[in-house]
Amino acid sequence: MYRIYTLLALLVFFINVGFSQDLKLCKTPEMNKLMQEKHPEMKQERIDLEKFTKQYIANKNITDEVYVIPIVFHIVHNNGTENISKEQILDAVRILNEDFRKQNADTTQIVSAFKSIAADSYIEFRLAKIDPDGNCTEGITRTQSVLTTNAGENVKYLAPAWPRDKYFNVWVVKSVDGAAGYAYYPSDWLDPEVDGVILNNTYIGSIGTGTYTRSRALTHEIGHSMNLMHPWGNSNDPGLAENCYDDDEVEDTPNTIGNTTCILTAESCGSLDNVQNYMEYSYCTKMYTYGQKDRMRAALNSYTGDRYYLWQADNLVATGTNDGYISMACIPTVEFGINYTNVCADYLVQYNDLSYNAEVDSSWSWNWSFPGGIPSSSTEQNPLVKYSSGDSYDVSLTVANSTGSNSLSKSAVVSVFNTDSGESAPVFQGFESSSFPTNTSDAEKNWFIESGSDQTWYRTTYASASGNASLVLRNNYIYSGTKNSFTSPNIILGNNTISATLTFKVAYARSSISSTDYLKVYVSPNCGRTWHLRYARSGATLATNGGVYVTNAFIPDAEEWRQDNVSLAGYADSTMMRIKFECTSGDGNYLYIDDIDLTIVTSDQSEEEIIQSANVYPNPFNNSATISYSLNQVSDVSIVIYDIAGKQIGFIQKTNMVGNHEIQVAEIADIKTEGIYFVNIKINDYSLTRKMIKIE
Repeated sequence: MYRIYTLLALLVFFINVGFSQDLKLCKTPEMNKLMQEKHPEMKQERIDLEKFTKQYIANKNITDEVYVIPIVFHIVHNNGTENISKEQILDAVRILNEDFRKQNADTTQIVSAFKSIAADSYIEFRLAKIDPDGNCTEGITRTQSVLTTNAGENVKYLAPAWPRDKYFNVWVVKSVDGAAGYAYYPSDWLDPEVDGVILNNTYIGSIGTGTYTRSRALTHEIGHSMNLMHPWGNSNDPGLAENCYDDDEVEDTPNTIGNTTCILTAESCGSLDNVQNYMEYSYCTKMYTYGQKDRMRAALNSYTGDRYYLWQADNLVATGTNDGYISMACIPTVEFGINYTNVCADYLVQYNDLSYNAEVDSSWSWNWSFPGGIPSSSTEQNPLVKYSSGDSYDVSLTVANSTGSNSLSKSAVVSVFNTDSGESAPVFQGFESSSFPTNTSDAEKNWFIESGSDQTWYRTTYASASGNASLVLRNNYIYSGTKNSFTSPNIILGNNTISATLTFKVAYARSSISSTDYLKVYVSPNCGRTWHLRYARSGATLATNGGVYVTNAFIPDAEEWRQDNVSLAGYADSTMMRIKFECTSGDGNYLYIDDIDLTIVTSDQSEEEIIQSANVYPNPFNNSATISYSLNQVSDVSIVIYDIAGKQIGFIQKTNMVGNHEIQVAEIADIKTEGIYFVNIKINDYSLTRKMIKIE
């Protein structure tokens, strides 16, 4: 039996270690310290609140009255899975109430040493039924924005908080910058517009995008809002020995260094750790203690941060959360989405009704308007529409139920591209026109910039590989993980295209060893409906300045530009394509792009012209390089590689068919030493030599 129990214990340990490795911590301590630096008065306020808390508990003012807290969820999404369902929100509220009322079924699994101090906090959360304007609500708002990725305080102003003395605010986003989420301790110095919890959607509830393992994160963060610290104190550094000398100001939580795995027998400060405490990082949490219960109820009886007003009887009536409140039928709040925002003409797109704030029933009706679309209107809930000519199209929707109706109009919902017009290859973009991305003479030649933040790609004249301008992205001003892109118009290749090659100039420097800015280049053969990755570089491999860290704004000189090649093998059969440059910011520095050059080889070109398209990329290279060339007829091809002294170090000869061809340098020569090498490519009677550089 001992062996069986040992194996089971090890299994539980490794499962929890596996869970914890990809689970992010909260950053409540950091955010509160930043706020205290901004408002030094908060330090004395914390001291005063601590005195009040201790006195309140000492006076035995704690009762078993259930404090009902009106709660509202602000979902900030970009029409992705982060736009979670009402059912997932209801599941999250269920878990909150089970946790705060000690009604969670897994209390039976609490370690015996702590079962007697696992407490019912007598705190209950109810979704608001009346909004601040007195209107019917389900306690959920939805706001579409790209800022949902790596979100922070910015989204709280985008999806404004409801008054904090009446509602507890929770913001749900795609991802939070640097953590799963965070909260603020009670404070009058804190801007009421940011007070509450912000949390990654995958930590909300146990269904939909949520999981059982992560579902207690909201319980944890609301604990912070109710003046609870981590069991090891007000820091975000679990596991440090010195944490034994810090404290969370709760009498019955044992001192601990903090746990990030579920080892139930952990002893770190001379006693058994309360690993299953909701304020731990173990992800197997199941309880609050009586001391934590008292501390939270003290916070709810303090005027600091307006917590006291939340559970008052008049506020419950005002928010529709009082016992016996009968919800009225709400008018739908209109929202809709689309499956593809970029398509070719005559391609069917699917519109989806995403309206909320009321249950869909037989009284609901939909009236869509699609100017320029086929059909131009619809009464279906989720209609299919196509557009016959290239343009950007507006859409409007009116939704009604038995209570009333609302409408929503959006501009440029879908961009449609003609398959026979746009830019004709070859295409060169050097950003010399001050009107970029707009083409003032032909709208079908416009480029497109998609912003993931308030900082995005823009034209600059401070640096360029040639001419006077380039495109730049200031990564050091952008939240890590944010994506910004710019995209070409439709590029028409022609029916006689044999191959296509894309080159561009790039300049970039890292600001530190942790800089991970990530540049990707995609190709779409269907007007931008789907994208295929063709190039990716990040960090050190993206840097063009020799790897030197630059802490100030990086402005490249002429030697700090590099030409990179993008293989378009397999796309010559397409009659059109679009190119997208996308950068995912990663705490780096300025990234510049210039001289985008898409060239093609056609069947009516001479061999002398065709051989000029032969190239080596990437160049310089460290691990591997590719030689590319194109043929418009069956040809004899030979490739010779020489070192700087003119010694032949590799040779290959073959007969190739019509089309684009690629071969790895390593298949011809084993190049291990850094330096300059030469590649001679001979196609039938014509030859060309390219220089390539091997770097470490």
